[in-house]
Amino acid sequence: MDYLYILQCLRENAPSFVNYLFLFISEFIMIGGFLIPLIVYWCMDKSYGMTILLGYASSNFVNQFIKNTACVYRPWKRDPRLYIYEGAKSTATGYSFPSGHTTAAASIYGGLAAYGKKRKWFVILMAICTLLTAFSRNWLGAHTLSDVIVAIINSCIILSITFALKYFIQANPHRDILIAGLGIIIVILSMFYLVFKSYPVEYNNDGSVYDMITDCYTASGLLIGGLIGWIIERRFIKFQMETSIGKKIFRAVIGAIVILCMHISLSDILAFMGDHWAHAIKYFLMAFV
Repeated sequence: MDYLYILQCLRENAPSFVNYLFLFISEFIMIGGFLIPLIVYWCMDKSYGMTILLGYASSNFVNQFIKNTACVYRPWKRDPRLYIYEGAKSTATGYSFPSGHTTAAASIYGGLAAYGKKRKWFVILMAICTLLTAFSRNWLGAHTLSDVIVAIINSCIILSITFALKYFIQANPHRDILIAGLGIIIVILSMFYLVFKSYPVEYNNDGSVYDMITDCYTASGLLIGGLIGWIIERRFIKFQMETSIGKKIFRAVIGAIVILCMHISLSDILAFMGDHWAHAIKYFLMAFV
């Protein structure tokens, strides 16, 4: 907490552009980061793109599982000296430990590093991007040092497992349904635990009880959608990479527009279902598409 307090004092006296820069670094991975594995998938390497996407979705789900098991409060709730940077409030949802932003950065940038592992400078750049994202969460007051360290460890472990499964499927292509099925069963059983376990009572400003498991529905929808989409693509669609650079760019642009339109519109379209199922179905559809 003293570490965060020192950063907070520095943040209060830093030029505005420094805080804006760290806010941009922090939020980029959550806004634009989802498109990174998709662009790899559409334009560069189908296998790596899907592995990065599933690695990100898996790391995110495990992160939410740990968060809602440990139920660790945000730094400013544990130390009255601390407060979060105003611009980062809206995305600092749920519990604190581990950091979701850092998990996303470590899994996506880590996946890119694995893809470009032959270029040492690129691997170093991806490591720097991950560490900058982790530090930005500390600078903004959203997470403690332990939050971001555990998030990086979590992502490294899950990403390693995901790549190991990638090579296993390459050697045993008929086992893809088994792997996807086991993944979906694990997600469903984990959700039963997360939904029905007890939680500390949190209140909104209006006195209503704050729900801490919406992000778990988001993570489960994302992972299940990715796994089902992966199987359907492998078995029926069999997407091919061989085409001109112009066509690759065209489908990446169209695909990105479709995904961004879904991201913007589905929350309103599905709002009648309530936050939980609206988030689950929205991110299921985005990953599936």
